[in-house]
Amino acid sequence: MGDKTDGAVSAFEAAVAASGSKVTYSGAGAAVAGGLSSNDLVALIGLLIALGGFVVNWYYKRKHYELAERQAGGGGKLPEYDEQA
Repeated sequence: MGDKTDGAVSAFEAAVAASGSKVTYSGAGAAVAGGLSSNDLVALIGLLIALGGFVVNWYYKRKHYELAERQAGGGGKLPEYDEQA
């Protein structure tokens, strides 16, 4: 076979391998999703939402702490936190 034919076969094999990998992952994802009941799926979504809320809360609490530390002069005692404000 010529160089053009070998290149075409190699490109075809690479495309088949790439699409085969995608199909495998899609099939695995569908199998997992199909294996979950609606209650399991809702619980998983709730867990992801709770985890997202935790991350957002942690981020903004850290930002608040850094702001309070800067306002206190960077090395001094932090002012009392007032939850009413």
